[in-house]
Amino acid sequence: MLSLAFGELLFYVVFSWHSFTKGNDGIQCLLPPLYFQDPVNYYYLTLAIVIAALLAMWRITESPFGYIMRTLRDNQRRALRRNGPWSGSTNCFRYCNRSMRVSSAIFRAANSKC
Repeated sequence: MLSLAFGELLFYVVFSWHSFTKGNDGIQCLLPPLYFQDPVNYYYLTLAIVIAALLAMWRITESPFGYIMRTLRDNQRRALRRNGPWSGSTNCFRYCNRSMRVSSAIFRAANSKC
């Protein structure tokens, strides 16, 4: 409940600070580098980022880490009891934390603007 209150407080501070954030209009005048201001070049940059992200996600899902993530998604208790690189004293927190970091990196790449 406290995190919700802080989120709402930050929301109202950001939208009230009109001299810095321009309220609902957002921060403007952030242009990409001169080369990427051409729509065709910007399209190819975006296409390259999307293809790189898709290849990275495919490699991750087909790696042993991806199989561990699938197993943990299906049944965490069974995954921790089976024989494999994740069995034994390892808990699923480490793998879930790593998957959260990977997904946040992909999310940052999707939201980045040149």
